[in-house]
Amino acid sequence: MLAVAALSFYSVFTAERVLRMKRPERPAARLLDYAVATIASIIGLIVIGWGVQLLLSPANPYGSFASLGIFFGLFTLKSAVDDLRRFRNPPSDKHFWWFHHMGSMLGSYIGAVTAFMVQTVSRWMSTVEWLAPWGWAVWVVPLAIGMPLSILWERHYHRKFAQGRGPQAAQVATAMD
Repeated sequence: MLAVAALSFYSVFTAERVLRMKRPERPAARLLDYAVATIASIIGLIVIGWGVQLLLSPANPYGSFASLGIFFGLFTLKSAVDDLRRFRNPPSDKHFWWFHHMGSMLGSYIGAVTAFMVQTVSRWMSTVEWLAPWGWAVWVVPLAIGMPLSILWERHYHRKFAQGRGPQAAQVATAMD
């Protein structure tokens, strides 16, 4: 759950920060942005190491959870490293902030649904004999459903913005205030 919590927090944090960074009167990235991205990178590495250690352990009581830890750790690390690179080389796409904000918010929602599923549905599944071996699925199903929907959403808005129908700056400024 540490990896899911870290990824969800980091997604919400960067979603909010990218809105602030898009405004011309604010600096691109501050020390806080670098610090949080660095901490997220370290957490990602720790979770990857935990997963690898479990996989290599002869008495691995966690089964497929080690693989899930590696996956969530890699995802957290990739998100943080991508942001650190973006801080140094800001993207030229004027709609980047929109995609980053919405993608991060959708990602944090997927993380919240995953945490809910793990804490509630997996307990119920463990009481049903034929479902018990599928307990790992609650970790994967929210991502398996949410990621393709996020990709479809992103494609839709890339087409929309290519037609010149982008987000209105006045609406976004009002929403932020």
